[in-house]
Amino acid sequence: MTVLAIAVTLFGVLSLFNLLLALGLARKLRQGSAEPAHAHAPFPAGAFASTGGGSSKAPALSAGTPLPHASELGHDGRPLLVGFFSSTCKACPEHLPRFREFAETFPGDAVAVLNGDPDALKSYVAALGPGIRNVSDTTAHGLLSDAVELRAWPSFVIADAGGGVRTTGLDVRLLDLSGVHAPQVVSEIAAGAGSR
Repeated sequence: MTVLAIAVTLFGVLSLFNLLLALGLARKLRQGSAEPAHAHAPFPAGAFASTGGGSSKAPALSAGTPLPHASELGHDGRPLLVGFFSSTCKACPEHLPRFREFAETFPGDAVAVLNGDPDALKSYVAALGPGIRNVSDTTAHGLLSDAVELRAWPSFVIADAGGGVRTTGLDVRLLDLSGVHAPQVVSEIAAGAGSR
């Protein structure tokens, strides 16, 4: 009788332990799905930055290709950083501060192309701040995001001073800036170095 009582007690304890593990795993999986996929495993540097045709998800523009609708984006002969953001994109809000920080040190102009509900995009405009020009994705010629063959939100494009695409990517921090410079910025740096 004692052996039976011990066996039943042991079975009950193991069942309770199994239930607690299952509940903990379910809670962990539910929490994990709310986090971005790259939160714990960042992509290696350059994984999505490309001077070629981009990755399978980055805008499908090849290096040297003229940036579609560059004049509508405000291209004025300086390098241009373009970020594409959508109100329906779950990852976009976390990329807005990164884009703003990157734009502050970018040797050219920056513009954010905003797609979606204007009321929902008000928080995007506030997060970007006054230094970044915002334009609507919708133009007289259609969607800018369609013109650059956008495949994922957010996406980023850098055009050089001549209006040719230099690089595209899905994370602004991984864009390749080699060869992107504004002539007036370079001359200012050279003049500053010569005066020392």
